[in-house]
Amino acid sequence: MSNIGLRLKAIRESGRRKLFLIPYFFTFANVLFGFLSGISSLEDHYVIASYCIIIAAFMDFIDGKLARAFKTTSYLGMELDSLGDAISFCFAPTILLYSWYFNEFGLLGILVLVLYLCAGLFRLARFNVAEGGNYSYFTGLPTTVSACILASLVICSHWFILMPLRMVLQPLGIILFVSVISLLMVSRIPFPSFKNQ
Repeated sequence: MSNIGLRLKAIRESGRRKLFLIPYFFTFANVLFGFLSGISSLEDHYVIASYCIIIAAFMDFIDGKLARAFKTTSYLGMELDSLGDAISFCFAPTILLYSWYFNEFGLLGILVLVLYLCAGLFRLARFNVAEGGNYSYFTGLPTTVSACILASLVICSHWFILMPLRMVLQPLGIILFVSVISLLMVSRIPFPSFKNQ
């Protein structure tokens, strides 16, 4: 192979490596916003924490789209994505809900949040070990959707100033709502997937 050919090959490989790194940027952005959500929750900035979870979900959506578009999917990328999802969509929502309202429920509140956390981790693990399958739907409610639903609940309770949502949904109602979300994540119910769209 001539020197020109070697140079062209090196340029192509360099470009491929750069494309390979782009999805990682959004994966780590997902982690960043999940971390910021947790910090904001601990500082009683619940709406900011909720928006951070929603932004993290957007970052997760983008990194998957880019990885498929650039054909740079890998086991490393899949594991990083899963760990990021565990932080942003399993752990961060539990910190948010506990700081926002569930700390008033005592042991019951903690148990419900542990249920959500474990259900989310199980959902991620099941997705990782699934071989092949129909990509037109997800089995069980995705953790991203679950986390965004809960984040939206907190946001709505803030903006409904005259009649806060958390007062409309009495403690038992909120506990049941989060429990149902948790069970939907580990269910075998198919939910539409927009991965290939």
